[in-house]
Amino acid sequence: MQGRISLVGMEFYAYHGFYESERQAGNYFEVDAHADLLPSMPEDSDRISNTFNYEMMYAIVVRVMQESHQLLETLCHLIATEIKQADSRILKVVVTVKKKQPPLGGKVAYSAYSLTLD
Repeated sequence: MQGRISLVGMEFYAYHGFYESERQAGNYFEVDAHADLLPSMPEDSDRISNTFNYEMMYAIVVRVMQESHQLLETLCHLIATEIKQADSRILKVVVTVKKKQPPLGGKVAYSAYSLTLD
């Protein structure tokens, strides 16, 4: 048996991008993070200590998004690695980072990268 904790649609204004102009101006980003974990509690337990606290997951995403990186791949890797290392019960992490309206010279809703870390 395993469960999944998800935070979906976290929004940030951050300074990521391959080009210096992107890192100077910033852009809007959206992050989804999912952590599959082994539950360490009986079904009738209702204590936060018996699960992975998603406040911790959110704090990890915030910290990484406050740094400046060139690639969405780097952001996904850093977020996924930190979440996975945060709790020994976590089996798998899936992270998606979307850059809204990337500067491509045409209308694009977002560019995205997803990473699964087992």
